[in-house]
Amino acid sequence: MTDGSPQPTEIDVTALGEALARYAPLVLRITATPGVSIAVTDRAGNSHVSAYGMANLADATRMRPESVFHLGSISKLYVSAAVVQLAERGLLDLHRPVNHYLDEFTVRNPLGSRDITAYDLLTHQSGLGTSSAFDATLGTPGSLAKHLADGYGTAEGIEYGQSGARWTAPVGARFQYTTFGMATLGHLVEVTNKAGLSFADYVAGEIIEPLGMTAAAIPDLPAPGHVPAALLDARATGYARFGRWCVPTPEVHTPLYPAGGMLGTAASHNRFLCSLMLGGRLDGNQILRPESVRAMVTPQNPAQFPGGDHGIGLGMELRQLGRPDFFFGHAGAYPFGWWSFSRVYPGLGFAVTVLSNAWDMARFFNPVDRSASGLITEFVANWVATGGGSAGRSTLGWDEQAAYAMGLLMGERLRGLFNIAEPLGPAVTDRMVAGARLIPAEGYGETWSADGFAEGVRALDGFEPSAERIRAFLSSPECLASAPDLDLHALEFGASHAEWPMPMSFWADRVEQNRALYGHLDQLGF
Repeated sequence: MTDGSPQPTEIDVTALGEALARYAPLVLRITATPGVSIAVTDRAGNSHVSAYGMANLADATRMRPESVFHLGSISKLYVSAAVVQLAERGLLDLHRPVNHYLDEFTVRNPLGSRDITAYDLLTHQSGLGTSSAFDATLGTPGSLAKHLADGYGTAEGIEYGQSGARWTAPVGARFQYTTFGMATLGHLVEVTNKAGLSFADYVAGEIIEPLGMTAAAIPDLPAPGHVPAALLDARATGYARFGRWCVPTPEVHTPLYPAGGMLGTAASHNRFLCSLMLGGRLDGNQILRPESVRAMVTPQNPAQFPGGDHGIGLGMELRQLGRPDFFFGHAGAYPFGWWSFSRVYPGLGFAVTVLSNAWDMARFFNPVDRSASGLITEFVANWVATGGGSAGRSTLGWDEQAAYAMGLLMGERLRGLFNIAEPLGPAVTDRMVAGARLIPAEGYGETWSADGFAEGVRALDGFEPSAERIRAFLSSPECLASAPDLDLHALEFGASHAEWPMPMSFWADRVEQNRALYGHLDQLGF
């Protein structure tokens, strides 16, 4: 797509499958991820689907290509497609104020110099602040419309029980990723489609069913009566991961379901990606015009991303702009048990979806180079780009290769970093080899204490979990672990440094910053 003439690339899916059969299990072991499901389809329609690891650790259920995952923010791609569909049909103007279409509530940015449009929400530049805004509940969430109405009428209820500013920039001023804004577009779909369908029913009838996505849905609640039983029965268990310990996450629900509630298999979602790769058409069904897809993957307001190779389209993440391996798509996560990546590489001619059932609890964001789904996605892209040349090169066994990698790093540090001119020689090497030992893991992280885990969960049930109260608890006799021990556990759980991530400073610190800058707006009363 970068040169205007994408070629009908064909992937040797048999060879790719052989490469993944070696690589994926290694990734699961090294990242302590229970399982993954993978789907890759090229422009010619050749597909590879596979699954590795476990869908449920407790009963040893194997992961299968038919295993269903929570796809989280990948749902936002369907919001964008539905909005653009309605714009094609003349039912929604992307550049008209959204309040023109809304009756139940008003969307107004008090910092803005103009009204908010669907375009502003699609490009995350409405001025809504970024937050963890999942608005989660363990019970049944209220309706989407009511939740949005309540939300726009109050200050934002955000992390650690504190109130922050819902609006943190004028309209159009800068990119600020917002789930609340994308969910607003989901409601806009409901009030503008001619049949008056819910977002779930509209997407099912206009996108999911025409594309033959037989194992996918975006229900308002992932429960019987709201989603086909077959999808619920095939769900992989989601796990919160603490180092090498995996704990099943509780059922968490959100009223903002258009922006995060999708259920599906890797193969089903990949059909949607393929339709975008092929100009909005798949198997004779046209869900979007080619010009609409082109607009969705065109960088919007590139000045907001100076000097970078990334950007935002119409609800679409754009990365590696101007390169042969340019891709568009969206990552997705669902708390606290699923983390996934889905991408289209138009220049390389394929779409890929990799879903995993683990969330690394040592960090909020699971980066592409630390998560199983991200590493496998990058592996597939590299394998295709190099014609398979980067895979299967080693003739060494894994343990021997690991030792080889250690030797490379030691040699590089001595010869390169310290500029040691003379060869290390057999005597130096033999001395290192003879003295090498593996630190025994016995007695450290090997034994699970159900009582200890339960006590840790209960510890925060007795008070409002504000950032200040959590910090006070950690330094009090109520906490049954010392600060130095907790810092070591952070490393054990996979953190990049020894600092216990509680409260999560990225979110906790911004509360005071936003309150100082924008807290007066809550006093206006409108």
